[in-house]
Amino acid sequence: MADLIEYTGVLKPAPMHGDAYIQGRVQGRRDVGLHILEHLNLQPVDLYAILRGEPIIKPEDFFNG
Repeated sequence: MADLIEYTGVLKPAPMHGDAYIQGRVQGRRDVGLHILEHLNLQPVDLYAILRGEPIIKPEDFFNG
């Protein structure tokens, strides 16, 4: 997951490049990454935890008391 986040550049600003081909390719990559993450229902804090290699599900999430 961390590789996908990094590769698609979803945590970076929208690309700005003088070459329309390069800008389109990078924006397309970012759009796919955003689409995948949207369906995973992750919060930004979860994305940063994934990049740091930290778990996003904690043991206390499974217990009520």
